[in-house]
Amino acid sequence: MIYLVHRVPGRCRFKVTGLRSDPSKAAMFREALADVPTAQVEARPRADSVIVTFDPKIVRGEAVLAAIAEQGLIAPSPPVPTASPRGLVTALGSAVGHAVVAAVVKGGAERSVTGVIRRLRKR
Repeated sequence: MIYLVHRVPGRCRFKVTGLRSDPSKAAMFREALADVPTAQVEARPRADSVIVTFDPKIVRGEAVLAAIAEQGLIAPSPPVPTASPRGLVTALGSAVGHAVVAAVVKGGAERSVTGVIRRLRKR
C-alpha cells in the first residue's frame, strides 16, 4: 500500500508499505517521475518512506502527484480544503481570551493567598 503522508511546496512524503523489506520499490517512483523536471526521489527504507523533492517554481505538486498516479502507484486524491481565515481568527481569539482569563484568575488567587498570609502574620 502506498499513500501520501504530507505535501508542502517542493516536497511530498509517501508511506510505502514493505519498502524496508524491498527497497527496490523506490525505483517505481523514479520511473514514474523520470519526465518530471527537477524531481528527486529519496528512499528511506527504515521508515517505509519515499520523499520526493522538486523545485516548486518549475513544477507544481499536482504534477508530481499526477505522474505518480498515472503509474498506478496512488489514486489521485481531491484537493484538501484549507481552513478559512475567519475560522483561524476565531480560534486565535478564543485561545487569547482563555489565556487572559486564566492569568486574571491566577493573579487574583495569588493576591488572595498573599492577603490571607499577611493577615495571619499580623495576629
